[in-house]
Amino acid sequence: MNMKPSIADKGVMSIMGDAPRLALRLMPAFLAALALTYFFPGAFAAWGRLRGIAFAAGIELLGLGFLFQASAAFELVRAWKKGRVATRGAYGLSRNPIFSWWIFSVIPSFALLLDSWLFLPVAILFRLVAGKAAKAEERELHARFGQDYDAYRLRTRAFLPLPRLLPLSLGRSLRGILGLAALACLALGIYLAVAGPAMRGFGARSSETAARMAGDEYAGKGAASYTQGIDIDAPPERVWKWLVQIGYKRAGWYNIDIVNRLADPEYFHDGKASALRIIPEFQNPREGDKIYLVPALGMTIAKAEVPRLLVLVAEPDKLGGNNVAWTFSVEPLPKGRSRLLARFRIRMGDDFGSRAAASFMNDLAGATIQQPAMLWGLKLRAESRLPTITPKDS
Repeated sequence: MNMKPSIADKGVMSIMGDAPRLALRLMPAFLAALALTYFFPGAFAAWGRLRGIAFAAGIELLGLGFLFQASAAFELVRAWKKGRVATRGAYGLSRNPIFSWWIFSVIPSFALLLDSWLFLPVAILFRLVAGKAAKAEERELHARFGQDYDAYRLRTRAFLPLPRLLPLSLGRSLRGILGLAALACLALGIYLAVAGPAMRGFGARSSETAARMAGDEYAGKGAASYTQGIDIDAPPERVWKWLVQIGYKRAGWYNIDIVNRLADPEYFHDGKASALRIIPEFQNPREGDKIYLVPALGMTIAKAEVPRLLVLVAEPDKLGGNNVAWTFSVEPLPKGRSRLLARFRIRMGDDFGSRAAASFMNDLAGATIQQPAMLWGLKLRAESRLPTITPKDS
């Protein structure tokens, strides 16, 4: 059945269906979640040590969602003009891709980007309300397209944008592999173009990322670099106590401990996890001391200015070439608070392999996974927000 709708038919249901009207009806709930998240920062935090991964995932989800929505719009206009059922592109994955875009992309991406679980109930509410609206739309589509729409409905999910599980065949397997490969390429493109650059300045102001910091001189021009920051409700002296004891066979890194234990099951000074206490023997760092990342790889303390500056360098006698520098700066803020900035710079060489390795260590392993988790873990400890830590301990 390939029936071109008449003008009268078009008046029954607009080309966009109920999605715009439904989005407007739910906008107060969305704006309320946005306002509460803005005025009470951190009160609804959801991701903790995974906040860096969540932020990057939010960018990916938003980017893939826009591509999904663009595909849906293109297919919808094309099908509408030809008077047929929209079944291709995004419509091949979901019968209601505009609703799906809001439920699985737009609203969850705000939860990830703003680190607030308040948006998740809004997504659930949208799904509940959209279910009723979608059923009304589907009755009209059945009346208009009959068996064509019924067959499409049987093979396509209503909201979740995933293909139905069907008996495998060579053709379906090849299409599935090609689809996954295309999705991976799109995700990589979004990461390289948007998520990676955003993570390199995660939590830092543009003025902070642009400013020179102690330690910049050690890694030469063209070094991969990222600068991240976090505000801490504790004075610099307390932040410093937790900062200077980082490292292998020391306090750990306050981040994702399971990753560190891959290097050595006995990675930490205190048992199986990053320390939850101030360790006296690590409180007097001196220039020239080594802080190890893994058993065979350490960095030297090039500068240690209590309680505001710690600079770690792979080769402290080497300036401006292939080198690694990691700088931590603690600045006082009003009302006994602190601003912690961390900058990592790495230059391994000019060949493709060296650049790729440096980019991986800089963007993915460091800027996205481990360092945001480390800054968050240090913040919780300095603020005595972990149940086993009291102000006296810190």
